Amino acid sequence: MGNCFSSPTDTETEKSDRIGNPSIEAVASQASPVPTPPPDPIRPVPQIPDADVPSAKVFVALYDYDARTDEDLSFRKGEHLEILNDTQGDWWLARSKRTRQEGYIPSNYVAKLKSIEAEPWYFRKIKRIEAEKKLLLPENDHGAFLIRDSESRHNDYSLSVRDGDTVKHYRIRQLDEGGFFIARRTTFRNLQDLVEHYSKEADGLCVNLCKPCVQVIFSIYN
Repeated sequence: MGNCFSSPTDTETEKSDRIGNPSIEAVASQASPVPTPPPDPIRPVPQIPDADVPSAKVFVALYDYDARTDEDLSFRKGEHLEILNDTQGDWWLARSKRTRQEGYIPSNYVAKLKSIEAEPWYFRKIKRIEAEKKLLLPENDHGAFLIRDSESRHNDYSLSVRDGDTVKHYRIRQLDEGGFFIARRTTFRNLQDLVEHYSKEADGLCVNLCKPCVQVIFSIYN
C-alpha cells in the first residue's frame, strides 16, 4: 500500500455529491440479507468420489468457521474449499483442499476464488451510514477503505474512505464495454486494478487507500 496522507479537498455537503476531484461522485448502498439456518436434522454427508472439482467450484473462506455438528466442516480464513453440492439452500456440501475432509459449510462464509466477493475490502450491500460507522471504529486508521454496492445505480459501486475523523464517498462507475472508473480519465479492467492504483497514489482522492476496513463478524446462530 502507498503512504497515507491527505490532500486538500472540498467539504462534502448535502447539496453536492462531488468530493475532491470534480470528476468524482458520491453514492450509497443497501444492507445484505442474512442466510437462514438449515433444517434439522441435517442429512448425513454422502460419500463423494475423491475426484478433482472444476475451478469454477473452488471457493475461498472469508472467515474462520468451527463445526457445530458432526456433519459440519471446520475451516480457516483463506482456506480453499471445493463445493460438491450447493443445491441445499444456505448450507453447502464442501471438501477442504487442505485436509480433504468433507462436510456442510455456511454459504455466506465463502466466496468464489478470485471474485470481488473474495476481496477483504468488498462489503457488498451495506448502507452509506453503516459504512461510515464501520470505518470510524478505533480498529481502523486514516486511509482505511471499503467498496460496496451502489444503492442508486445497478452494477455501479461506491468507495468509502476514512479521512481522519470523517469518511468520504466516491462513485465507481462501470463502462458499457466493461471496466470501471472514478474519474473518467483513468479507467481500470476490474475493481482489483482500481484499488491497486489508488493504493499507490491518491490521484484526486482525499488520501491513498491503505488497509481494508476491519470486518466485524457476527455468528449466524442465536
